[in-house]
Amino acid sequence: MTLVMTAAPLSMHDMDQHSLQATNTAIQAHILAMFLPSLATSWLIQRFGPERLLMLGLFIYALMIIAGLSGHGVSHYTTSLILLGVGWNFLFVSGTTLLPRAYEDPERFRVQAVNEFLVFGAQALATLGAAWLLFRFSWEILLYATAPALVVLSATLLWHKLSLKATHHNTQAGSA
Repeated sequence: MTLVMTAAPLSMHDMDQHSLQATNTAIQAHILAMFLPSLATSWLIQRFGPERLLMLGLFIYALMIIAGLSGHGVSHYTTSLILLGVGWNFLFVSGTTLLPRAYEDPERFRVQAVNEFLVFGAQALATLGAAWLLFRFSWEILLYATAPALVVLSATLLWHKLSLKATHHNTQAGSA
């Protein structure tokens, strides 16, 4: 998320010569899209479960890539950034909800520390690399560069769902 969010205003204003007003509006829409869904995200997680919301977040993230690749107009950037914000919200809140399920109580501080280090370390690298990637290659290459994370997260979610299904199946077989 940070990679695209950091590069978008540079691409919009410096490369595609859109006005600062249009660039500001796109970023403001993105910020709203990041946090406004939080008013309903916990309800959505309770209703559908964090795994389904993660799948929806990944789908929205894929739509963000498609919207960003569709063109260089203000509407393309704005749509892409809105989808990025909503997708990030669903992914971040759902992932944060699942994290405590992945460890035992005595491990919680270490796991939380590792998680924070990885999240903020990745954000720092993305922030530092966004301009380089954008100006060295292009907006399209930057968007394509986010696809491997989408694939890894999708594979991880699939593995998680399959392991839950296997655990549930083994539990039912053991109680029969």
